[in-house]
Amino acid sequence: MESGCIRIQQQISDLLLGREVPSAESIERIPLVHNSPKHREELYRLLFELHSDSIHITASNDNNIFRLRSNLIDATLITQITDEGELNRLQVKPEVPRIQSLSDFISALEKLHASVEIAMMSEKSNKTIVHSDTPLAVASLVKVVVASIIIRQIERGQLKLNQKHIINASDISILSAGLSMKNIGTAVTVKELLLLMLFFSDNSAMDILIKIGGEGFQEYFQTMMNASLTKSTKVSPRIKPTKEIYGAAWGSLSVEQTKKIRERSLTEIRWVDGLDYFIPLTIVNKAAYSLIHSNIYKNIFDLRRDFFKGGSAPGVISALVAPFNEEIEKPVISFALNRRSSFSLVEEIYVFDSVRKLFENEEYLSNEVSINN
Repeated sequence: MESGCIRIQQQISDLLLGREVPSAESIERIPLVHNSPKHREELYRLLFELHSDSIHITASNDNNIFRLRSNLIDATLITQITDEGELNRLQVKPEVPRIQSLSDFISALEKLHASVEIAMMSEKSNKTIVHSDTPLAVASLVKVVVASIIIRQIERGQLKLNQKHIINASDISILSAGLSMKNIGTAVTVKELLLLMLFFSDNSAMDILIKIGGEGFQEYFQTMMNASLTKSTKVSPRIKPTKEIYGAAWGSLSVEQTKKIRERSLTEIRWVDGLDYFIPLTIVNKAAYSLIHSNIYKNIFDLRRDFFKGGSAPGVISALVAPFNEEIEKPVISFALNRRSSFSLVEEIYVFDSVRKLFENEEYLSNEVSINN
């Protein structure tokens, strides 16, 4: 058993410290506790992202721990190997500073040298508390807006939760996290599409919902934008399907191109060319606030937990959090970071761990006034 542990430790060390980018073949040689194509794909993606030029990896005295450094962010990589010599888990743990206020959170984000925007919405106000000089890409936060418009159409009787759509080949987007070519010809309901889009961030589900919503969907989106923006603000008049946006960014969908598209989507920065979703965070917050207070939404989802939606693309990190609290209503907070170089996996986890630390502190709201002034 011990020799098996040593062997897998050496395999992982070679993959992390070697010059060659990990291949699918090298991943296949690693024995996994959860040995499925999905888990091997996740391991491949993790090792591929750790092999970035922006992450410096060194071994430690403990064979199960590696030291990571990405720009200004330090982290450890912990490997968990069973007594049977199978890999159970690889965990990246960034060193996150103490965060007890919005000021602390903002300071933590400043280490990433990115354009930052943060917005907060409560029952009484909806405002941007950290402004960016230019509109920022928000990646998958667009799905919150899509969900809120679809729920509104259901409330008005324009759509039904149990309304079915037969999936065809044109419905399948690139980088789809749920629906695939295997689902062609099957029926899916609006409710199922909402679940796939919000909790699995499925691009195909979003594209189908936009199609089902029709022109009424796009008209209401434009109403939302017009009500919140000044005439000088440059905005997109429609929410385009992910297949159109990301297809232009990283390539059209085909079986032969799938792996290449995924690799390009991890490294090639395209938001600078307008190939992302540029929606002000105050609109995203308003959509989220409307969504979680909808009776239809409450009947679909378990509201006894925080509502969280994250987004990422090369050079883009975004998130929205609506904390659950039975006694008091906490505000919706969203943020976006954009820069012209990719965020590493270490930096991305650092950001989301910083968010978690902020919301673990019950006193962060007491700092809202000082931040806004």
